[in-house]
Parts: sequence; C-alpha cells; structure tokens
Amino acid sequence: MPEPSPFSAEIMPDHALLLLSVVMGLHILGWITALVLGFRRRWWLVAPLLIPLFYPFTLLVLCIRRAKHFYIPVVAHLLGLVLWLGGSAYLRSSEWSDLMDLEKELIAEGHVLDPAKLHGVQEADPDANIWDHPMLKTLAQAATPGRKWVKGKIIAGAPEGEEARELMQVAYAWSRVPEIPPWATEYEVKDNAPVPMHRPLETLYDLALALRPDQEETDEGTADDTRPSDLDATLNGYLSDDPFQEPPLVPFESMESIHEILVPFFAKAEPKLEELNDAVSRMQDVYPHHWSEGPGMLLPHLSFLEDVHILATRKGLHHVYNDEAEKAFQDLQLATHISEAGVSDILICRLTALKRWQETLSLLIVAQNHHLWSDEQWLWIHERISQKYFPDHVPATLLMERAAHGSWFRSQADEDPTLTLGRLDPSFLGRLPPLSFWKVNIYWVVKDFMQALYIKQVSLLHQAYLGLIPKSERIVMDSVDGAWSGLDLETPRHALSSYGLLSTMVTPSLGKAYLKFFDTQLQLEMAKVSIQLERYYLSHQSYPESLEALVPKWIPALPMDPMSAQPFHYRRLEPDGFELYSVGWNGSDDGGLPGHQEEQPFFNYAPKGKHHPDDMLWRVDGSSETLPILLIDANEGEDDASSPMMDIEMMKRYGLLPMDFEE
Repeated sequence: MPEPSPFSAEIMPDHALLLLSVVMGLHILGWITALVLGFRRRWWLVAPLLIPLFYPFTLLVLCIRRAKHFYIPVVAHLLGLVLWLGGSAYLRSSEWSDLMDLEKELIAEGHVLDPAKLHGVQEADPDANIWDHPMLKTLAQAATPGRKWVKGKIIAGAPEGEEARELMQVAYAWSRVPEIPPWATEYEVKDNAPVPMHRPLETLYDLALALRPDQEETDEGTADDTRPSDLDATLNGYLSDDPFQEPPLVPFESMESIHEILVPFFAKAEPKLEELNDAVSRMQDVYPHHWSEGPGMLLPHLSFLEDVHILATRKGLHHVYNDEAEKAFQDLQLATHISEAGVSDILICRLTALKRWQETLSLLIVAQNHHLWSDEQWLWIHERISQKYFPDHVPATLLMERAAHGSWFRSQADEDPTLTLGRLDPSFLGRLPPLSFWKVNIYWVVKDFMQALYIKQVSLLHQAYLGLIPKSERIVMDSVDGAWSGLDLETPRHALSSYGLLSTMVTPSLGKAYLKFFDTQLQLEMAKVSIQLERYYLSHQSYPESLEALVPKWIPALPMDPMSAQPFHYRRLEPDGFELYSVGWNGSDDGGLPGHQEEQPFFNYAPKGKHHPDDMLWRVDGSSETLPILLIDANEGEDDASSPMMDIEMMKRYGLLPMDFEE
C-alpha cells in the first residue's frame, strides 16, 4: 500500500470529503436560496438571514407564515442533515469493517495483535513468583484498575486497587533515596580533562549532601546535627527560596565525613534490601499487566524498581569506598537482579530497565578503582553482561506497543474520541471540553462522523507499524556487521503524521528510542573490555600499554568500537588507571570529549553534515582518584555589581563582548 501524503485526504475516512462537499453544497444552496427569496419578499429580511444565530429562527417563522417558496431552503437543509446522518453512519460502519478486515489480514499473515499472547502470560506459582512475595505483593495489587471509563463517564472499579495504591505510598516509602536537584551542585573538572560518562564518587557525594543535616551555626558555633526525616526537610535546610540563587553548600573534608552520614542511612535500609533480594531472586517474574487498560495501564512497579535500584547501587558504592568487597559484590548482584525484574516489551518497561543497567555499570568503575573483586567475581559479571544485546529488543517492543495500544483503541470505538485523546494527552487535549459535553444539541449530529474519523486513525496506526517494524528489524541486522554511526535512525519528516493523529501521538519517537537501546549496549560493550582489563591487572598488577596485550589470553580478538567498527581508543593512566572511549555517533575521534551531556543525557546523534563532539569515555582513575571538588562561588559576599568577573559573564550572556575577546 502506498504511503499516504501528509495532510492528504487519505487520513480521512473513505468518501468523507465527498460527503462533506455534498452536505456543505446543500446547506449553501439552501442558504443562498433563502437570501434570494427573503430579498424578494422584504429586503430587510436579508439581515437576519445573514446572521447564523438568527437564520434558523427567521426561516422557521417564514415557513410557519407560509411564505411562498420558502420550503425550498428548508428541504435543502433537511436533505443535507439526513444525508449527513446517513452518510456518517455509513462511514462509521465502513471504517469499522475495514479495520476488522485489516486486523484479520494481519493475523492471517502471522502478526500477533493480542498483547497477552505476545507477553507470554503464564500461570504464576505464588511460591516462585517475584510479585507474589510478601515484600512485593502490594505492588502487584496496586496494578489493579480502581476506576474505569464507560460511555464517557468514570465509574468505580475494583476497590482493592485503590486501597493497594494508598497502602503502597506507605509500604514502600523506605525505598526512596533523597537526591540533590541536578542544578544545585557543580564539580571541578580536573585539568580540563574530558568528563567520563560515569562519575560514581560525585554521585555518592550528592547523596551525602542530600542526607546531611542543616549546618547553620548555633549560638555556641556548633552545627545542628538533627537529621531530617525526608528530602524536603533536608532541602529546606540549605536551599534558598530563590531557585536561581546558588545554595550555601559546605564541601566535605574527607571520605570519612561522607561515610559518617551514609552509614546510618544504609543500615536502616539493610533489612528491607535483604528481604527484597529474596523476592527478586525467585524463578518466576509474572507481573499482572491489565492489558485492557491500554495507555491507562497501571505499572507502579516501575518507579519502585527504579528507587530500590538506586538504593542498592548507592549502597554498593558506599561499601566499595569502605573497602568492603563482599558486601559491595552482593549489592552488585542485587542490582543486576533488580535490573532484570519486571521487564516486558512495553516501551516504558524497556527504557526503565536500560536506565537501571546504566546505573549498575557505575559500580564496576568504583570496584576497579579499588581492585576489590576477584577474577571469579569479574567473570561472573562478564558472563551476565555478555547475555545482553539490547537492540534486539526494539522490534519486539514495537510489536508490543502496536498490540497493547491497538486493542485498547479498538475497544474505544463507541466512545467520544475527544475523551480517548484526552487520556493520551491530558496536558492539552484532556483540558478541552469533550464533544459529548454538548450532546444535548450537537453531539448526536457529529458522533458517527467523529467515530468514523477515529476508527480510520486506528487503521492508519496499524499501517504505520507495518512500516516501522520492518525498518527496526533492518536496523538491528545492520548493527551486527556495520558501524553504528552509519545507521539510519532518523524518522523522515512527516512520516508519522502521514499516518494520522494517533500515529503522531502514540508511535514512539524512534530516533530517541533507538539511541537509548544502542547507547546502553555500547556501555555494556565498553564494560566487557574494562572487565578484561581488570582481570589483566589482577594478574600483572598493572594495566596493559595497549589493548593488543589482551589478545589472545584474555579476549580472542581486538575489541571493536561498534560505532566505528574500529578498535576502541585506549590509553593507560599512571599509576593504575586507564581511559577507554568510543568515537560516538559522529564516527570521528574527538579525543574523548563527550559533548554536552548535561543537555542530553544520552549520546548526541549528529545529523548528517554536522559535527558535534560525542565521544563516550569510560575512565578508571585507580589510586589517583580524589574527592571531587565542590565549586563554591568565589565572590560570595562581594557586591555583585563590583565584581569584574560578574560584569564579563553578564556581557557574555547578552552578547556584548567582541567575538575575539579573550579573558
């Protein structure tokens, strides 16, 4: 089937434009006829007949008074209305039939449109299933819908879902890790060196700052050591009410002062994490997805898994910096179990799992800095990582997205489309009054046509996926043998809008989705090389001068950067560190410069013809790692107006300095 052009008639129901043209023609004919007849009868009748609000009443009065020939415009309008209602009903029936035929054809070709079948739903054994463990059962119950949309109205649903969600807020409050706002801290970059993608010590520093009590001095000049009960209390202690004013943070003097704050925090969470480890170590992982809810499906386990994963990785960092090797390794194992729990092919599940895996990798760098783990432990990690190839999941994710959304959209065909679209985009469309709000005087007129238009969008959504899924499969195949920097990940302009409104709203932004799958996989590829470098270190007490030294004892062949299909860039750092980096999506060596990661958390995908530094740097500092330097305003306390540096910065901001100005 040829691809429809953007904004073309093909995104409308078949014959919809013809129906609109004929109906509009009849109404225009009736209106012009009424104007001509009104002018012949009394010239001033043209005025009320020209005003839409008065037109029907004027026409009705003239007909009641049996004005000659005024039945002609009335008949034209009635004929237009009857044709509109009958034609709209036909369009709706025709579009529904076409949708059913399309889905039957897809199923006959082997496509699976039932999300439950794609997910492989199985009978859960309460004694072996993660989500039937007493620790996590509340999360599974909280997935039960507590209210439903029926005929445009919200009705009460399963009470256990509402109750479980209320209980969940309390039951899992322990898992939330306080965090400093990302704009609140800034650390010095050593010697203007490239910034690595993982900076675990800064992460631990931030946590200690978030947990540290208010350090306002008392009358005796000592700090108040009352610990806050939550993050809000902490932030209120040292963040200004003005969000643009830098907080008066006080740097830590040593790792001991950081650990002093972290020890009681992790000790309190230890029993819960042990119980969680027992839960996620179970053999079965059957989460009760309620597929019939479509985009309204509740997935409370995702935010919980993210919270506990952050807690486990931060705890692992803490143990590494305390030289507690076994405890740190147990935290790593727990983090990997959490990373793999609750994962389905729903896009949001996959993306959150990718994020958890990236967090897990930061533990490897810290462990290498301290050379804590044995060769056997590193082999266990390598084997676990080698089992993953995240780009393979992209086609399956698109298949699940089509099935989960398509079945729900089909079930909403009898509803007011504005309500359905409002659920997809509550920030904008959800605020608009639904058409059914006007059902007393207008909704019955447009109902069938709007539903026909909506059903057409569901059909177009299927057709959009018919093009997107094969493309994703080709990209995955091309990624196996070719350089990733040469992959065509960009979605052509208007490609999704060409397939209607639902495709634009529902189809994931594929460029960004592909980036996240490939970016995470690249980090895993770098981690595998880093592990072999660590094993070499354990054997030789130093890192090799080049990656060639790993061949063939540690790895069978020189490790390749998938971005360029060339060897990774590597340099040894004295006395016991190294830098390993990939050339990134632009395919060129930028010396390890990562580009603007603070603006885009994942790699920069450089459009064709443009060049942006986007190298990805994996750095192990070893014994040279030092406490990060928290940048504090050097001019704090000075009059800003008198600071020459402030003047320069302000002039830079507003473009008032000459192009060749140098400080």
